[in-house]
Amino acid sequence: MSINLTLLIQILHFLIAYWFMRRFLFAPIVAQLHHEDVDRQRLQNQLLLQEQNVRAAEETNRTEWHESQKKLITNKPMLASQSQFVPSVPPLEHIEISHDKRGELIGQLSKHIVHKVSQP
Repeated sequence: MSINLTLLIQILHFLIAYWFMRRFLFAPIVAQLHHEDVDRQRLQNQLLLQEQNVRAAEETNRTEWHESQKKLITNKPMLASQSQFVPSVPPLEHIEISHDKRGELIGQLSKHIVHKVSQP
């Protein structure tokens, strides 16, 4: 097998082309791929951190909810009939009011209650 000058020139051309491609074509592509991998990893880390924050907030909310439920169970509000500070008011039937006046008072009371309930 003889090695002639043409084969040596082809090998030299191949090595020069390989070096140019590696230097000017492959290097930027590899750098871009590396940059994308770094960005992807950074985003995954941020996502994991946010998921941990959400889990912690959910756990805090759950704990506060259970504490509120316990407080409500142990500190039940007293009904008006159980309170000793509520004066005894005779039922509406025992007060002498005309039927028209009673309807007017009930309407005013309804409006007042709706107004109070709708206030923030």
